[in-house]
Amino acid sequence: MVSLKTNMSAMIAQKYMGDAQADVVDAQSKLSSGSRIVKASDDAAGLQIANRLYAQTRGIDTAQSNANNAYSIAQTAEGALHESTNMLQKLRELALQSANGANTQNDRESIHLEAEMLKDDLDRIALTTTFAGEELFDGYFGKKSFYLGPDANGVSLNLKNMRTDHSEMGGNFVRASDSTDENWSVTESGNELRFDYNDRQGKSEQLDIRLKTGDDIHQVASYINGQQDVMKASVTEDFELQFFASTKLAPEGFEVSGSFANSLAIGDTEPIGLDDLDLSNVGDAQLGIAVVDASLKYVDGHRSEIGGFQNGVSRTIDNLTSMDSNISVAEGSIRDTDYARASTRLVKSQILGQATSALYAQANQNPAAALSLLG
Repeated sequence: MVSLKTNMSAMIAQKYMGDAQADVVDAQSKLSSGSRIVKASDDAAGLQIANRLYAQTRGIDTAQSNANNAYSIAQTAEGALHESTNMLQKLRELALQSANGANTQNDRESIHLEAEMLKDDLDRIALTTTFAGEELFDGYFGKKSFYLGPDANGVSLNLKNMRTDHSEMGGNFVRASDSTDENWSVTESGNELRFDYNDRQGKSEQLDIRLKTGDDIHQVASYINGQQDVMKASVTEDFELQFFASTKLAPEGFEVSGSFANSLAIGDTEPIGLDDLDLSNVGDAQLGIAVVDASLKYVDGHRSEIGGFQNGVSRTIDNLTSMDSNISVAEGSIRDTDYARASTRLVKSQILGQATSALYAQANQNPAAALSLLG
């Protein structure tokens, strides 16, 4: 039917030409933006999933930054403690040297002066080791949390006080009030020795030692040290027996009892720290060896804690990097434009638009055919 009022062919061509033009615009927007989902109507469910994945990758990026900061703090702290360990090793060498009977009093005074300088250097490290202006070992850093996951999963780093006057850098000691001499020996009626103390968990502990009759005071000290590893026994130049226990093993000190303790008038313990170290005489040098050993265990134990924290952070960084890569790929597979497909669609839409445009022009010529019938 030929009609003047209603041109169905032109209307159909116009509809398809509009659809083709809309497809061209949509394909061009996806190609220019690089995103398959330009607006929510493109893929409502995909947009929601992609946004969740994007939020997770943003969280991972922040977590990686936090982890790198945490690792840097731990690395700075461990480097400082490495130097502290070296100084404590030198202090131990000086204590052993001072305790040697071949040294004169002048030698011991010189050794003591060097030890004092080393203690000052240890305090200097504790007070001047900083990260971003914050002191690490002055006792105020405490425990801080670092969030190393995209969902606020935290780990804690506790940096301890490393000053020489800290209680963990020493322990408690007691020295016999009565001295002995080279002719003294353990009697059969005075060979019982007992130590009572509370361990770090507050549990009551005791050590019972029966000494060997006939041993001199130096043999007694060696025998006590060989029977256990909590109390350290040593002898001064005046043949006075002394005992030391670190704060780590006996935080509240210890009590000495038994017939042997009574025979030498061994009284109450007193605290002693690394800052009290005196290497100017044999007795204090002997005691100083035990004090430095306690300090070394404290420092090296803290180094182990920091090293474990570093290893954990390093593994976390590796995991975050892997997560970031995999999640980004997953987000890209949902959100990103497939350029091959979008380009094909653009060319197809452009060809359809050109074809429908030609058909639309041809359809508009049909009314002219109707007019020709009227003469």
